[in-house]
Amino acid sequence: DVVVAKPGSVVHVAARPATLDLLRASGLALTILEPDMEAAAARPDKGPGFGVYHTYSESIAWMDSLRLLYPQVVSEKWSLGLSGEGREIWCFRVSDNPDLDEDEPEVLIDGMHHAREIMASEFPVMFAEYLAQNYGIDPEITWLVDNRVLYVVPIVNPDGFVYNEINYPSGGGMWRKNRRNNGDGSFGVDLNRNYPYQWGYNDSGSSPFGSSDVYRGPSPGSEPEVQALMAFVNGRQIRTHDSVHTYSNLLLYPWGYTAATNPDAAIFAQMATAMTSENGYQAGQPPVILYDVNGGSIDWMYGATSEHDRILSFCTEIGTTGFWPDGSERASLFQENIWPHIYLMRAAGPYTA
Repeated sequence: DVVVAKPGSVVHVAARPATLDLLRASGLALTILEPDMEAAAARPDKGPGFGVYHTYSESIAWMDSLRLLYPQVVSEKWSLGLSGEGREIWCFRVSDNPDLDEDEPEVLIDGMHHAREIMASEFPVMFAEYLAQNYGIDPEITWLVDNRVLYVVPIVNPDGFVYNEINYPSGGGMWRKNRRNNGDGSFGVDLNRNYPYQWGYNDSGSSPFGSSDVYRGPSPGSEPEVQALMAFVNGRQIRTHDSVHTYSNLLLYPWGYTAATNPDAAIFAQMATAMTSENGYQAGQPPVILYDVNGGSIDWMYGATSEHDRILSFCTEIGTTGFWPDGSERASLFQENIWPHIYLMRAAGPYTA
């Protein structure tokens, strides 16, 4: 998995042993930055479980606690469907009338398409909590909650998340994909390569091989996790969207499958400039500043207009210190991404606060 790339200069990759051997044999200049990412992330002094980060069961309890504490703005969670191993894919909404389906501009934040990206599941719930805590106190947040509906899907990939927790109960698990049995001795599909829009466009933006961390699956939209999120989006009127990932301090937008610009390139560039104005993240299309992605969620959200209205869709890559940053970084990683998501809520409709 390419996690940081500077074309023509340097690239940081998370590699399995077989891939590492291939890189060594390639003749490229190679430096091992961290020989065992799982061991490095599982710090025994951080407290039980994942420390300040939430395990799968703790994440579910956290969603429930927000409803109990802030019933005036946080809905009960509900299931969008089941994962491949039968786990619920939970969703909840933040709004001034959270139990009603109001006719207001809709925003979606999802997280953890990739199971090892712990801040990807933390941030969406932290942001919902932040809105709830500041409702009635901060005038801008109060206006946004009164005039928008925010949908939150914190864990798109529960099976991969639980697999990491079972095998690395102190945190640090590096499994990325879901847990589909591919029938060839390999497991897992990269959910962010499985969306139907430009699925399998080429073999550089995704892989046809089950052993690859970017395996796109046997067919477009084959995975139940992807099907659940697609069905939800197609039944809503989402205006703006962010899929939270880690890491690289990037803000990505369509297209991912090609470096060609999309029809709304000027709008995306303007929004990205505003969204990164405080955190300094680099913004652009994946092929230009990172790598090709085909079958990705942002391209489907934006491009699949035969299924739903155009969605201004982004992907935030939080942080620079790995998939399992030290717990002391959690608060600052959250803080630097508050403004971009406030802006995303503003941009979903007329804003007059």
